[in-house]
Amino acid sequence: MHMCRMKCVAVFVYFSISLVRQAVYTDDTINLSEMASGKLTFRQMEGNETYLRSTLELAADIPTEASFELFDPRHVFRYVKFTYTWDLGNGEVIVGKEPFVRYNYNSSGNYTVRLTLGAYWARHTRLTGFYSTDLKVLDAIRTIELMGPSDYKVSQSTSLSVFVGGSPPMWICWSMVPNCVAVSPASCHWVKLYGNIFNLNYTFTSVGKYCLNLTVRNDISTLQTSYDIIAWRDPTSNLLFIFPCATLILSTFALIIATACRSKRKAKRNTVEVANFNFSPEAPKMETKYKSLGRSPNFNSTPSSQKKSEIQPLLIHSRESSSTCFSQL
Repeated sequence: MHMCRMKCVAVFVYFSISLVRQAVYTDDTINLSEMASGKLTFRQMEGNETYLRSTLELAADIPTEASFELFDPRHVFRYVKFTYTWDLGNGEVIVGKEPFVRYNYNSSGNYTVRLTLGAYWARHTRLTGFYSTDLKVLDAIRTIELMGPSDYKVSQSTSLSVFVGGSPPMWICWSMVPNCVAVSPASCHWVKLYGNIFNLNYTFTSVGKYCLNLTVRNDISTLQTSYDIIAWRDPTSNLLFIFPCATLILSTFALIIATACRSKRKAKRNTVEVANFNFSPEAPKMETKYKSLGRSPNFNSTPSSQKKSEIQPLLIHSRESSSTCFSQL
């Protein structure tokens, strides 16, 4: 019995000492994120410009500054010195005494930034806080390139391809301006682009110079550019038009010439040539007389009675001879 009492006393003393040590040396931990809210803010610097990324969408490969603001309207934690541990989500962890950090994301993607706050408040109280947010990192639009030639045929459906260097989704506004005349921005056509290639089908209606104006933007950047395009006419298309016209004109001339020649030949066939022969003994004398007077004799002036008298004896003579032959027979 005595030994049992001694063991119980020893156990009681041991636990008593343990409880005292725990009460003296154990610190109280307060979760700061449950007591006070905070806000993570992201800014990006490009050149002399600073952009506030309130939509939590960042541009890749651009210097970024992340800052933290603790809401403490009663200024309870005004003199507390916090330690900030930044887990950027890309494998990089930065620890510092300031509520901001500078870095950049080298590639596009989705990242989660986690911030851990730590500090001692009073003598045995430790403050901790956990804050996080999701980020979407995009590639800024840096290039707009027209792929293919800068001259195209008129009156022919043409496909133009444009490469845009940036993270989709993007919105592209295009306009084709004849003679590169200035137009209002409202005249362009907006198209949503889910990739990096924009294909435009267009038909040039006239020969000349055109300007292809392009404006491309995504959630973090905007870029504008313009390309000069020459529209020309295919010579073979002119030949296809000229050849039928020339054939029609030549056929018309050939028909006219053939009709004229046919009419001339018909007129020659319908013309009858008549020759008058005067066998009277006075003909040589008359011819000599007219030659002496410088005129040509007109043998057509012989009266019809003379012709009958000249022709009639021949007929009568033939009749008489025939009767004579019959009488002799």
